[in-house]
Parts: sequence; C-alpha cells; structure tokens
Amino acid sequence: MEAERFETAHEIVEAALRRLGRTKKRFAGAIGRIRPEHLTPARMRKAEESWIHRDLLWELRGVNRPRVAADLELDIAQHQTLMQLYSDLHNVYEGGRVEWTEESKAVEWGQAGRILFDRSKWRLAAPFLTRSWKSLLSRKPRFNVSEEHNALLTLLIAGPQLASILIYLDKIEAAAAIVRSLAPYTETEAVSDPELLDALGRAEKAAAVVLQRTRAVPPLALERHARRSCELLSVSGLPPGPLIGAQRDWAKACAARACGWAGMAGSPRHAAEMQVHLNESRRLAGGDGPREGLEDEWLFTELTAVSCSALLGCREDALRSWEHLMANQWVHQILEAYARTPLPAKFRFTEMSLAAAGGNFDRAAAAARAFQVDPRSTGFPERRRRAAELERWATSYGRTSTLGSVLF
Repeated sequence: MEAERFETAHEIVEAALRRLGRTKKRFAGAIGRIRPEHLTPARMRKAEESWIHRDLLWELRGVNRPRVAADLELDIAQHQTLMQLYSDLHNVYEGGRVEWTEESKAVEWGQAGRILFDRSKWRLAAPFLTRSWKSLLSRKPRFNVSEEHNALLTLLIAGPQLASILIYLDKIEAAAAIVRSLAPYTETEAVSDPELLDALGRAEKAAAVVLQRTRAVPPLALERHARRSCELLSVSGLPPGPLIGAQRDWAKACAARACGWAGMAGSPRHAAEMQVHLNESRRLAGGDGPREGLEDEWLFTELTAVSCSALLGCREDALRSWEHLMANQWVHQILEAYARTPLPAKFRFTEMSLAAAGGNFDRAAAAARAFQVDPRSTGFPERRRRAAELERWATSYGRTSTLGSVLF
C-alpha cells in the first residue's frame, strides 16, 4: 500500500514537471532540500526514502511556494500548476485536496510578484502583481484586523511595485490611478507594525515618483510625499533599500525647488537641503563604496548627485563627482550585474545631463538619439520618451523647456 502511494506521488511529480517545462535538476534546486536523483522512480518508491515526500510537501506549502515559483521563473498560469501539484501531493500523503480562497490566491500572487520584482524580473512580475492588486483592492482589507493583515500588507506592496513597472512602461495615468487608490491607506496614522510601516513608506515613495512624472504638481507636493515616505521607512527597522531611494526622491524635490522649477522661486536653502538628503542616501548605501546587497542603490544615489549638480548649474562639481565615480573599478561591474534593471538607463541619462549642462548640445542630442534606438532601451518606453524630449531640448539649444523638466 505504501509503495503504491509513493508510486502515485512520483507520477504526479513527473506529470507536473512536464506541464511546467522544467527539469528535475532545476526543480530540485528550487525546492532546496532534495537533489535531482531523489526524484527518480527507484528513490521515490522506497519506503525508507519517505523523507523525500515529506520534504516535497513541506517546501511546496504556501509560505514557501511563491519563492519556489520565482526560482523556477514561472508565469502566472504555471504557478497554478505548482499549486495543483501541492494539492495533489497533499491528497496522496494527508488524504484530501487543498482548496484556496480568492483572497489567499491573491496574497500568494502578490508574494510571488514581489520576489520577481525584487529580482528585476519585471515581465514575469507584472501579471502576478496586477492580478493580486485588482483582487485585493476589491476586498478593501482593513488595518488592525488580524485575519486581514496578510491581504493588507500584500496590497500595499503590490500596488507601489506595479506602479513602478507602469511608470517605466510610460503608462503614467495607470500608475497615478494606483496611487489614488492607495491614498486612503497612506493617510492612516495608527500603525506600529514594522512591515506595514515599510509598505506604507513604499506607497508614499510611489506617490512621489508618479507625481514627479505627471509634472502636474509643484515640487512642494513631491517633497511632502518624499518626507512622509522617509519618516515611515526610517522607523520600520527593515532593510534600508527603499529608504535610500526615498532620500533620493526628497533630494530631487529639493533640487527642483532650488532651480525654480514650475515657477517657484528657488533659494540656496533648497540646494543645501538637497545635499543633506543626498548625503543621507549615500550614507545608508555605504558611503564611499556600496554595502553588500545595496550596490544598485549606491550607484543610483551617486548618479542622482551628479545630475542634481548639473541641474543647478554646478558643472565643475558635477564633473568632479563623475570623474571620481568613474575611477571606482566596481562601477562597471555593478552596471553589468544590474543590466536588466533601470540602472544602465540612469547611467546614460546622467551622461546626457553632463553634456547638456555644459552647453554641449550636439553631444547631448546625439546621446539622446542613440539611447532611443538602442535595443536595450526597448523595455523602458518612459525613458525613451524622455530621451526624445532631451533631444528636442538640445537641438533647440535649450529654448523649448527647462533642463530640470527633462531630467527629473
């Protein structure tokens, strides 16, 4: 009887792997506790190897399944196959299939999407985040209701991550709609849970970036969202990546005010405030060199510092910062490691800003034109559109708009 049960389990796993299009080696690597040879018929049929079946069931349960799905780089349809595999194995071992509510599926989609997003697998992440966001938003999870905590946390993370993807796809209005839907949540004050504080801080950060891209609000409003984001993220006690970015956003809002963007009067005070937030972002990311795991955030901050100096007309400072940055041997290693992220595009935009700020309009226009036709830019339509704006700005010798409206 036991042998028959193990034989059934083996057949279930084999069938699932065929549907997923994944090898035993890759599947075992994602599971982590077993090796490919453990999934052979001879091993899985032995009663003394029952630990293999226990480990399979354990590693495919809900808390682990989003990570397994991300490791296997499954799309959302294949993720359903992974859930079915767990249910079928549960039926064999425990006697009874597993049924999921729509809310529990939405939470799991959001968790898988979050992992894929953090790994820069945006194409795979987007469908997970979209399904999760739409499903959970319709359920309106509440604060301080323990059984709704996971749904609320997932909603507050999926929304900002999806908005970030939409921004880079140049779907600004769709991203703005997400920010508007998040507003009732971000306005709450009675939160002490570190994960919720972190999620709310991310939501405020998304609001600042979206508003910046719409260019429909004054820098003061951007600064307000950036400040709120920093306040929330700084007390969450969680890893500093989002806080580093929020400090950059705050610095850019100050830079916009310092240069008199949107008709506001600039002042040296705003330039000084900009430097304070750039310094804090730099400190959090590692100072003179990146902290492990924060290489991309560190380089984003350094590039933002160069762009801000160029925007404010401090060309010599910008050039010194750029030369100092290029002297670091790890910069190109970071760019190569994060080749599938927006970081290389940011790097090239910084080069354009230096040329534009120095009055080298032909060079800036040529760089912007090259960026638009580069196949590596196809995944970032919003950046390509801004490059086209920069090209028009440069070919008109800066008469069509301000440099700040193009760079930021």
